[in-house]
Amino acid sequence: MASKNIKGYAFEWFVRKVLNHCGFTSVIPDNKIVFKNGRNVMVHGLGQPHNTDVLVDPPIQIPFFFPSRLIIECKCKNVELGIEHGRNVFGLREDINGFDVVTPDILRDRANYRRRSPATYNFDRYHYQVALASTSGFKVTTQEFAAVHRIPLLQFKSAIFSPVVDLIYRLDDIPINRQDKEKLLDAFANGGNVALQAETCVSEVLEWAQQFSEECDTIAQRMDIGILDNGSILFLFKPYYADEDETRAFADGYSLHWSTRHNYWSLYENGVEKYCFELPIELLRIWANNYNVDRREAALHLKEGYMKNITIYTKSADGKVGINVLTLSSTFINNALQEYQQ
Repeated sequence: MASKNIKGYAFEWFVRKVLNHCGFTSVIPDNKIVFKNGRNVMVHGLGQPHNTDVLVDPPIQIPFFFPSRLIIECKCKNVELGIEHGRNVFGLREDINGFDVVTPDILRDRANYRRRSPATYNFDRYHYQVALASTSGFKVTTQEFAAVHRIPLLQFKSAIFSPVVDLIYRLDDIPINRQDKEKLLDAFANGGNVALQAETCVSEVLEWAQQFSEECDTIAQRMDIGILDNGSILFLFKPYYADEDETRAFADGYSLHWSTRHNYWSLYENGVEKYCFELPIELLRIWANNYNVDRREAALHLKEGYMKNITIYTKSADGKVGINVLTLSSTFINNALQEYQQ
C-alpha cells in the first residue's frame, strides 16, 4: 500500500504543474530565507521555518505593494478538510509574514538615532499569501474560517480534475517497493518528468506514472487562471473540442451560462464556448443560498455582483505571459434582466 506522503507529493506536483503552465514560476531557493531540506522547500518564519507544498511567484506584481508570493498547502484526503487545516495555514501565513532578520549589530545601529543609513538587513521582502487546496472539499466551518481570514480555498474535486485525482487515489492499490517509491518521490519533489524517472520501475508503477504524466499534461495545457474582482480564483478549462488559438483573444464582452448537463459554468464569446469552470467555493455558497429563493435572480446576482470582470492569465508556447481583462457583456446583462422581469 502506498503511504500518504506519496499521494501528497503527487498532488503537489500536479498543482505546481498547472500553475507553472498558467504563468506562475516556482521559487528557486536562495539558501537564505528560502532553502531546501531534503525534498522540501522551506521558508523562514518568525518562530520556525516552514515546509511549503507549492511555492510560486505570480505572473505579475501589484503596483505600490511589496512583491507577493503564493504558498499552496495541498491536502489529499478522503474526507472534507476540517477547520484545523484553515487554522494551520492562517498561522503559517502570519508566522512567515512576521519574519525579519534582526542581528545584534542591527539592534545597536537602531539605538543610534543619529544614524545616516537604515538599520535593516539587506534581503528581498515578500508578502506571502497562503491558499489551501483539497481533493475532497472543505467543511462548512473551514469555509467560514477561510472567508473571514481571506484564505483562498482551491477545490480539485470537480469532473475537470477527476482524471488526475482518481489516478492519485489509485496509488493506494498499487504495490510499490522502496526503490520505486524513492524514484517517484524524487521526481515529484524536483519537478522532474515522472514518466522518465519511472522508466526502470516495475511495469505496474511505470504504467501508472506514464498515465499520470499524460493526464496532468493534458489538463495543464488546457488550463488558464482567472481572477475575479473580489480575488476569487477560477480554474478555467478549455473544452477539448475548442480551437487552441481562439482562447487567446477576446472581444469586449462575454457571457456566462450554467450547464446542468455538466454541472459547471461556461464562458462564451460570440456564441462560442471558450472555457468551462467550477465556481469557487465561496461563490458557490452565495449562489446556493439564493438559488432556493429564485434561480434566475440568484444567477443574475452572482454575475453582476461578482463576475462582471475576469482577469485571465495565459502563457504562450514561447513562455510569455499574457493578460486578458474580460468584461461581462452589457447586452448579455440587459437581456438577462429583461428575461427575469418578464
